[in-house]
Amino acid sequence: DVRQFFPKTANAYYTAAINYRLYLFDEMFSNYDKMLYFDCDMIFLDDVSQLYDTDFCGKEAVAVRAEDFRVFSKTRRAIFLDDMPYNVDNYRKDGLKMKHPEDYFNSGVLLLNLEKARNRITMSQIYELLAKHKYTFSDQDVLNMLFDGRVHPVDFRWYYTTFPRPWQVVLRRFCIFLGEVGE
Repeated sequence: DVRQFFPKTANAYYTAAINYRLYLFDEMFSNYDKMLYFDCDMIFLDDVSQLYDTDFCGKEAVAVRAEDFRVFSKTRRAIFLDDMPYNVDNYRKDGLKMKHPEDYFNSGVLLLNLEKARNRITMSQIYELLAKHKYTFSDQDVLNMLFDGRVHPVDFRWYYTTFPRPWQVVLRRFCIFLGEVGE
């Protein structure tokens, strides 16, 4: 049973199910060379084929840089690795050992060149990374370590977030529904 390799919980905010997207690199998807992945809470406001048709520019993935990390960097918000606080810049560079920390991406919208990535990424590597630390963003942190320097960043319009109200996030291309409206 492969579930034994995944932590029971990702952290206080996420269940272990958040890690299931990492199965995209497993043999069950070996018939697919390219895949567009979206978090399950997306409502599409535009044609996603535009993103699917994006050129990888020689990279293994296409993703949107995590703009919230820019804000975290300016506000000095703490991010935790193994229950130790880091500022966001040190978290990416020292904690996750990223050589290209500025390219840290949000894993909610991904275009993956699975054929190219599978030549380098194994499920054993993924299990090892998951077990190595207690990450703040679990699978997103693991994906950022695996694809460090191998991501073609795309315009933030594909995953731009604003927080007009606590229960909704509105994006230019997508809308993420986070809970019940209390009015």
